[in-house]
Amino acid sequence: MIMVGLAERYRTVAGGFSDMVELIPDTPEEEAVQRLSRCDFVYAMYPFERRADVFRRTSLPTKVSTYLLCQRPIFGHAPVASSLADVLRAHDLGVLCPSSTSTALDAAIEIIAAKTVPRDKCEAARDALFGTQNVIRLANSCRSIGGVTT
Repeated sequence: MIMVGLAERYRTVAGGFSDMVELIPDTPEEEAVQRLSRCDFVYAMYPFERRADVFRRTSLPTKVSTYLLCQRPIFGHAPVASSLADVLRAHDLGVLCPSSTSTALDAAIEIIAAKTVPRDKCEAARDALFGTQNVIRLANSCRSIGGVTT
């Protein structure tokens, strides 16, 4: 398991599994992409707490942009009503596990371990989410409310 950019408070726990976990606290994105591209799958999550509901539905984990560069299946660990779940479904990029029970996690890991995501799906998702068309949509939205002129 490779953990990139792990928050300080979790490093001690992960460090206790040094035979299974490679901790990479801070690294340039290019190096992270290179290392993560060798993984069977990558992991993205959102908190399940009710207070995070609006956050889950209106944002996207920033790591998704990196994961699309890695072109690896994404194990999404989040509620069904989340932007992460929407992206995984819309672009068929991986597997969503909307539960934290060991049974559900085991089943989702079995599925994701056997999944492949073709390069063209990753490229199409990257363009749709982070490409020029997205910038144009944002500019048009800002223009329509009178906030930005280009």
